[in-house]
Amino acid sequence: MVYVIRELRALDIFSLDKMYDSLSDMSKLFLHLGYLGFESVGFSWFQIHVALFLSSIRVIRKVLKRLFPFLVFFSLIIVDEDNTMIGFSLVKFKGRLKRGGWWAELIMGLRNDYQGKGLGSKLMIATVQQARSEDVKGIFLTALKINVGALHFYQNHGFKMKQIVKDKVHWNERKYDNVEMWFDITLPNPRYTAQKQDQAMFVKDKK
Repeated sequence: MVYVIRELRALDIFSLDKMYDSLSDMSKLFLHLGYLGFESVGFSWFQIHVALFLSSIRVIRKVLKRLFPFLVFFSLIIVDEDNTMIGFSLVKFKGRLKRGGWWAELIMGLRNDYQGKGLGSKLMIATVQQARSEDVKGIFLTALKINVGALHFYQNHGFKMKQIVKDKVHWNERKYDNVEMWFDITLPNPRYTAQKQDQAMFVKDKK
């Protein structure tokens, strides 16, 4: 099976919602997003989808980064040979760093039936490479404390734990502790410098 990692296009956005809706309830809890999926249609959903649409057009994204950076995403997706989306990474610009460059927030999702195949690692490597090209210097993310697999994955990919915020996430009338993590992507890391993408299996979209 050949998989392609490429940038999210405008026509992919509804496929992103469809993929999110197909995730298990546990995966949705771990992502705890309120703006993806057709079940979440509302003002926040509409606002984020406009931002995703505009950000998916590179020329517009460059302009928005100068004028309204907090509305800008860059997004990568994994598709199979049938162009069916099986994973995504969303990176939202959050602010300027004093040393220059940006810091951004990362959210990643992968369909349950494709986990454990190394695709998440490939997507993370491609995302960090893209982040560097967008002048991002640091990446922030959060993961539920109970999501031990995700915490282990992120630590293996260079993220360091900053703090645990108790009862941060409210989901289906329950509260969950959230772990905040940070990755300085300017620091040398053999996972991102020595490993190259397998161009025969994973192809970056160059359009």
